[in-house]
Amino acid sequence: MSQPYRQPSFKEQMGLAPDPNRLEHVRSGNHRFTRLHTNGGHPIDTSQPGLPTYHRRIGNPLPLVLLGIGTHVLFLGLILVGVRGLTQLNISVMTGLPLGGAGLFIACCFAFAEGNTFAATLGGCFGGLISGLSIVFLPWTGIQNAYIEAAGGQLLPGVVSLYSALSLLFFCAMIPVFFVYMASFKTAVPISGGALQIIIALILLGVNFLQFGSNGGPQIALQKAAGALFIIVGIVLWYLAAAIMNQEEGIPVPVLPLPRSDDY
Repeated sequence: MSQPYRQPSFKEQMGLAPDPNRLEHVRSGNHRFTRLHTNGGHPIDTSQPGLPTYHRRIGNPLPLVLLGIGTHVLFLGLILVGVRGLTQLNISVMTGLPLGGAGLFIACCFAFAEGNTFAATLGGCFGGLISGLSIVFLPWTGIQNAYIEAAGGQLLPGVVSLYSALSLLFFCAMIPVFFVYMASFKTAVPISGGALQIIIALILLGVNFLQFGSNGGPQIALQKAAGALFIIVGIVLWYLAAAIMNQEEGIPVPVLPLPRSDDY
């Protein structure tokens, strides 16, 4: 019978002592079979100590979704609150396109293949919103220049018109996030609470950008409030992603799950 998995010591992990979980074999005729199993009957491979191997058809894409969303919104929040004098949102493209765009799109595809509708919708929805917002700040798209040219080449009226359009973007982005929030009532507190905070932050940003022209500048209080919410959401999503990855290693981390019905 297979022996249960035992946590290797430091010497065993460094290869200075035999691996206590080395592959156990049995023979049937002329064939040699591996006979080591983890809890639940899944074979485990210890040929690469320190690098866990899960014999699953598709890995869990949710940690990538949470890390992609959390990293971008936290970085965006730091800019909105003006950490170290940062005020320009252009630098958010550095996380918005590679991680918030490509990373979430890849995770979304694998979540669909895994059959996880919620994770697929979460990744695809936020991936589109984050990458779409990032594209606005790319010079070669000509989006910003189009508003300045429409204002007769005058910078301030063009910026006011652009910010009015961005306010509509934030208000529209609030709708799919609200649907995600409605579908998260049976997931966990960090996901449901994070979605609610993002909704509030998007409303604050929409109001802030909408009033940019009439008040001669951004409303600092609204902007910093939205940024603070984004920072909280980013930290919470990082925690949840770490909890999910540790859970697969058998390390229980509390995630405050919401009550579920036995019918689902």
